[in-house]
Amino acid sequence: MSISSLAITVDFSADFGAARSQGRRPTCLAFAASDCHAHAVGNGCGELSVEFAFYHAVERMVAKDRSTGVNFGAISTALGVDGQPNEEGWPYIPDLGPADDWSPPVDPGDIFHGKLGRMSLDLGSVRDELDKGIPVLLIMDVSKSFFQPAAGRIINAASTERAEGIHAVIAVGYGHLENAASYLVRNSWGEKWGSNGYAWLHEDYLEPRIRVAGVFSQEVQEDIVKTIEASTATTVWLAAMDYLFTQKDEERYNLTLAIAEPTVITPTEKDVLDVIDAALLKAKRSPLATVAGTIFPANHYLRSGSEGVYEDFPDDFAFADTPPWGTYAMRMLRMVGREGTTINPLEELVKKIKKRPNNERLFYEMNVSELNDFDLPIYRTALDYKRRMPQPCLSHLSFKLFPENKLGLAVMYRSHYYTERALGNLLGLGQLQYFVATETGLGVGPLVCHSTHARVDTHTGMGLTEIKALVSKCRAMLEEED
Repeated sequence: MSISSLAITVDFSADFGAARSQGRRPTCLAFAASDCHAHAVGNGCGELSVEFAFYHAVERMVAKDRSTGVNFGAISTALGVDGQPNEEGWPYIPDLGPADDWSPPVDPGDIFHGKLGRMSLDLGSVRDELDKGIPVLLIMDVSKSFFQPAAGRIINAASTERAEGIHAVIAVGYGHLENAASYLVRNSWGEKWGSNGYAWLHEDYLEPRIRVAGVFSQEVQEDIVKTIEASTATTVWLAAMDYLFTQKDEERYNLTLAIAEPTVITPTEKDVLDVIDAALLKAKRSPLATVAGTIFPANHYLRSGSEGVYEDFPDDFAFADTPPWGTYAMRMLRMVGREGTTINPLEELVKKIKKRPNNERLFYEMNVSELNDFDLPIYRTALDYKRRMPQPCLSHLSFKLFPENKLGLAVMYRSHYYTERALGNLLGLGQLQYFVATETGLGVGPLVCHSTHARVDTHTGMGLTEIKALVSKCRAMLEEED
């Protein structure tokens, strides 16, 4: 099929410079992502450093092998967290050898960050993006027909033509011929491939071979509240850390984490938690289980049920050399009531939920306020009023009844250290949520954590570089699982 008969609908290949060549290195995805990123940045930013993007993506792979290429998740995270300078900041090295020194310059210049996300593999969705002038990154299987496109011809081949590799290109236009679409792609094999580095792919060739499609979106205005959603505590924490790395001073007001399944930990996530624990212990910080235990004594519950929580843990705690500040479990289990008697707020919460009228919309709180019909206090006046920050970091817990008799939990932190505390906090909150749900005959619903001040704390014994490396390692472990 000849392109002379093609009715071109969209073609913005002129927005790009000359097609660059990756040489013999496995950097096609870095080239495609870099060109898409530069197009998203706009304003004449010029070419962006492929070398910089590829280096940081390799750092997010488990093997960290620069000879085998990277995956979509690694390049997406690298561009969002580490960003890219202009090409001059770290020029591409076409003949980089396996033993050559390889590290980014100390000062590569201004850094551009971009949000590269997956999109539907449906070609109609690809055309929608192209109609908006947005290039689409495509990771696809390529066959013999792709390697030497005939001048003036549209690449097509039977879907059964054997795949000879995986490759990344950019779709920059489309047109129609005989009621079928063809797509103009920009390659990274130099100007000698196709027509000055471009070629048309028939939809019958492209559709069965697409593995991943992605586009860049630029956040023009910072949201007042940033919300990150994920299925588990581990995945939401990693996403939150990646996000905080992109923020000034690695901190953010009003960061909200939404976890669909707060009690789920996959086998790979268990391995990730072990890696994080090892790093925390090396830095002489509390492991995740210890931090989680400040919110809920899970081991006591596993050993002795509710009695282990209500009675055994407070008795054991009384003999431990542990300061009361930050030990939320004890604040929830022992409190002085209105008449001066000792009460168990958590047990009272469970009793109230059990006694709820049928079909009543359930809402019970653990608050910093004094004890009343709905609020159970975390704040202890005698202990807290003289402190510089006269309030625990965990300020409020709200239990709500969700559809299908699931118990949801929403919490608020006035201040939240994300390196040392946040993940352990989320695990402990999930355990507390499971306890209350189980004791009241309910299922476990979502967990929402609102950090009014979230920050990557570097006083933990780990510097920012070490913390980023830890997160990258954990992210790569989960990417391998996918």
